[in-house]
Amino acid sequence: PTLRRLNSYLVVDEATNIMRYEFQVLEDLARQGRSFGVGVLLSSQYPDEFRTTNTDYAQMLVSWFIHGVPRIRARDLNDRGAVDADDETARKIQEQGVHEAYYISHGYEEGRFIRGEPWWELREELEEGGASSP
Repeated sequence: PTLRRLNSYLVVDEATNIMRYEFQVLEDLARQGRSFGVGVLLSSQYPDEFRTTNTDYAQMLVSWFIHGVPRIRARDLNDRGAVDADDETARKIQEQGVHEAYYISHGYEEGRFIRGEPWWELREELEEGGASSP
């Protein structure tokens, strides 16, 4: 597949609250939005919430950031493209801290654990380097 630049994102936190209505426009954006420079970010507490009666939104998503999900299983991760994930990976996900995630995306054969940098750490680095803070 060709990679496309995304200029805009639709972010839906607690996506289960909107996915259950099965709005055609949400499905269209998830399937075709990249063609128009629009990405869709769906956030939910549990991986099984990406499936509705008629639509499996999980099939349309290419990148996943999985944060401390208490009921995650290796099979859930395998279904999302992390073919190397095992019970140990699922256990580590359950124990992740606030700024940690398990990352899965197109072009990566294996999932990986990453840590985001909170804004206050970035600010401290700027200040230590002599830059003035905004």
